[in-house]
Amino acid sequence: MGEATNEACMDRLKLYLRVEDGCITACTFQAEGCPPTIALGSFLTQYLRNRTVDSVRSLTERELEELVDGLPRTKRHAAMLAIDALRQAIQEYDKKTKRGAEDGT
Repeated sequence: MGEATNEACMDRLKLYLRVEDGCITACTFQAEGCPPTIALGSFLTQYLRNRTVDSVRSLTERELEELVDGLPRTKRHAAMLAIDALRQAIQEYDKKTKRGAEDGT
């Protein structure tokens, strides 16, 4: 599970991944916050499914914004939350699989 919170507006996003043999087979989320935060959490559950962890490891906030055809300037924090939650979930996966210790990440 990865979790991110925006301290300024208190939006929160939790992202849960099920990974089998390096492939994300299921993804769910919980979000509290503005509609873009909820929308990006939902989008990620669809986008990540059936992709490898390695293929999404370097996904950026900017790339995520482009995938959803942009965000209003005042709502770009939603992309930051989504990517932060994804990175944290990947770190948890790496810890569980000991990958981080093997390749130095």
